[in-house]
Amino acid sequence: MILETFLQGMTIVETVLFKQMTKQQIDIYFKLLEDVPDKNFVSGITRLMQERVYTNIPSPAEIRNYCLENRENDLLVRASEAKIKLKNALCQIGTYETVAFDDPVLHLLIRDLGGWCKVGTMPEKNFEDFMKFKFEKLYIAYATRQNTNIPTKFYGINHSENIVYIGNEQKAIAWITNYVSKRGQDNIETKADVINSLLEGKGGITCLVKS
Repeated sequence: MILETFLQGMTIVETVLFKQMTKQQIDIYFKLLEDVPDKNFVSGITRLMQERVYTNIPSPAEIRNYCLENRENDLLVRASEAKIKLKNALCQIGTYETVAFDDPVLHLLIRDLGGWCKVGTMPEKNFEDFMKFKFEKLYIAYATRQNTNIPTKFYGINHSENIVYIGNEQKAIAWITNYVSKRGQDNIETKADVINSLLEGKGGITCLVKS
């Protein structure tokens, strides 16, 4: 987030609450909230001021929760949508193509499961147990903290550099571009990882042949 957007949002807070923050507070708040995307900040602040009944200045954590839709109900909705998105991608696209999702939290979950091809070769029961008992908790845990080492794409069996975007393509490109510009390319899944995951896989949820 650029400083101009941040100051625009904090001006709304100060105006609504009739309070003025010190320069030190502004500097600290900006440092703690700098990773919030520009497009989310002012709209999140606006929603916070519409719903909040307290007259003190909200904490950085409270602002972050509104800007990133990290309130409990928001998170449950996001986790549910992500679960559907992952299942549909495995069924409709499979692991042949190189993919990127419009939700970076999904990238973290797929990373922890061993990568896109490894997910596709998980035994069906293991996959369903993960989706039923662990997915939501892990999704919410990742969504409510700052994360690093987020893969920006997952290679498929064909090792193609052409990416199939899953979900909203513009949203996917936006978060990836923003992440790379701030932290550098950080695709920790290599083509060798894909080969290893295929050698280890024994059956699974998706076909290893493009349909």
